[in-house]
Amino acid sequence: MQFSIASLKLVLATLLVFATGSSADLFNCNDDQHAFPPTPGKFVVHYTSIRDSNTGKPWVRVCRPANEGNWDQSGVLETNCDQKQTKFGTGETKLKHALAVMDGNGCNSGASNLQGASIHYDGQHVNLQDPAMGKCGKRSHGISCQFTL
Repeated sequence: MQFSIASLKLVLATLLVFATGSSADLFNCNDDQHAFPPTPGKFVVHYTSIRDSNTGKPWVRVCRPANEGNWDQSGVLETNCDQKQTKFGTGETKLKHALAVMDGNGCNSGASNLQGASIHYDGQHVNLQDPAMGKCGKRSHGISCQFTL
């Protein structure tokens, strides 16, 4: 099978548009995070399970308050379902400490709950199946939980 340069360029351009389009559709801290307002000394982690994800993998996005009252956000950080826990370093999250995510049922595309899923940051722990009052918003295509920096 032979491909012309023009055909190859078209295929590559299509793949690039597809990849960019799917990223653009992911949760955005400024447009989609309504559970908590930007608050100095606090940040929000949005967790999306494999069932709710359009990437085929669970992922998180870190929303940090910005000076102008908006959110500054991390990139999409995919978790690893093959590991019990995925740790994200300060370089990935721009936080002061590592962030750890346990997916639990978040890796089960048929599960309707987040049993066994949790997020840990600097001694703070949130169980995503039964989050502490006031720590997380309502689950809707993912769940957003607030932590202290």
